[in-house]
Formats: sequence, C-alpha cells, structure tokens
Amino acid sequence: MNNDLRSRLARWGTDEPPAPDPVFAARLEQDLRSQAYFGSGAPTPSFHRGRRLRPSLVLAAIVIVAAAGILASRLGEQAVDVAVAEATQTDLVLPDGTTVTAGAGQTLDNGTRIIVGPSGAAVVGGVVLAANEQAEVVDGAIVVDRRAVAGEPTPGPAPTETTQRPTPTTVEPTSPRVDTEPPVPPVTRPPATKPPVGDPLQVALSVAADPPTRLVLRWKVSGDDAAIDHWEIAASRGDTIQTIATLRDPSARELVVDVTARRVDGLRVRARGIDGALLAESSTVAVPG
Repeated sequence: MNNDLRSRLARWGTDEPPAPDPVFAARLEQDLRSQAYFGSGAPTPSFHRGRRLRPSLVLAAIVIVAAAGILASRLGEQAVDVAVAEATQTDLVLPDGTTVTAGAGQTLDNGTRIIVGPSGAAVVGGVVLAANEQAEVVDGAIVVDRRAVAGEPTPGPAPTETTQRPTPTTVEPTSPRVDTEPPVPPVTRPPATKPPVGDPLQVALSVAADPPTRLVLRWKVSGDDAAIDHWEIAASRGDTIQTIATLRDPSARELVVDVTARRVDGLRVRARGIDGALLAESSTVAVPG
C-alpha cells in the first residue's frame, strides 16, 4: 500500500461510513444467527466446514467492507476533467460569474456554462456544439441546454430585494351612468347638388290625350342637364299638387299617364338632383278635355 492510498484511508477513516449493502447485511445476520445457534452444541452445517465463526473475524469483515465502500465512493466522486478541444466564437461563463473566451486546452469546472456565438462552434468533452447552442458542465458531463437551442429564453437571475415593485392603486367604484334618452342615430346626408355651370336649366312640358283614359307627357330640356338625377310628375287638383310618378332615368323625356281613377286639372314636370334639390320645373299644363 503506497503512501497516497494510506493518506486517503487515514483521511476517509474519520468520515462516517456509508450504510452497508442490504444483501451483505442479510447474509451477515444469517451467519451470526447460525453461529449463535451452533455454539449451543448443535451440529455445524457443511458450508461452515465444522468451524465456528469467531467474533473477531466478523468485526474484521465489517471493517474491510466499510473501508471498501468508502474507497469506492470517494473514487467515484473524482469527476473526470472536461476540457475544450476546439472553440471559435465561444464564451465561457465560470461558476463565479466571470465570462472568458473559450480556447483549446482549457479545463472546465462543474457549473461552467458554454455559449456558442451565431457563427461559432466548439468541441468540449467530446460533445460537438453548433452555432447558437449552449451547454453546462454538470458532474463532469456536458449537458446541452435544449431551451437555448430552440430559441426559448433561458432562466435569468432571481429578482433582488431592491427590485422596484408597482404601487397598487385603489379605484373607487362609481355609480353606473343611466341614459334617460335613446341615442340619436347618425344621419347620412347625400352630397349637395352643385348648381349648373352652363346655361340655366329650363323644362317645357306638353300634354296630349291618348283616348280613352291616357295622357302622353313630353318635355323638352334646355341648358345644363348634367346635375339631373330623376324626374317627378306632379298633378294639380284644385289648390293641391301631388307627385304621381317618379322617373329615375335622367335622360327620360316622355311618360304615358293613366288618369282613369283620378280627377286631374293640370300636370307639371320637375327636375331634381341627387339630394332631392329642385333644379327646374315646368309650368302647369291643363289636361285636355
């Protein structure tokens, strides 16, 4: 046994030994029970070769097994060194928060974070990291951060006590507004009719009888008729004038009217604009007898 192993055993001997293996403990308990039983004069089974197990040998076996367990656990705790083989445009965030540029041959401790730039690449501990990938050294192994690879934000530092928190505001409840009057719908008005820019508009009406009950109205238009939207035919009876027909064709110049059920004294024609404005009106023409 060399000096290094002696020093390790001496140092680990002061630590609390790990719990024994359950299988070994069960076998040891069985051996001790058999020893207690055979020591009272019972025959010794063949697998004990007829010899009694001395307590000193049992204690020595326990000590050897415990030492072997401590040695195995300590040797397992020695992490394998993780080194940078190649690195371009790669940063290392050390466990103390310091950021350095990665270079070939660097040995990384547990907790070191590896950040590869947009045009970089790295080979660390046998793991190839491509551009924009991140990884961390955990127990001597390289663990790739899949959230950083997928573009998700990595968890940031926890907020400190000095973080300013929004001040809550209290809003006093107010009484709901009650409208006592119904809302007035908006009124859409047609564009105003522009007055003629040329000669004034004039309308001349003529009425001819078409026996037995129909009248033929014909009218002539002079002046600027570009603003005409429709025509109205109005009939007079005494002092009352009433619209009896509407023509939506601005180019119309004739209309046949049936006056069978009406008593009509005279007729006139009116030219109106798109907004209903009166552009021109003929004189009243008496109905032929």
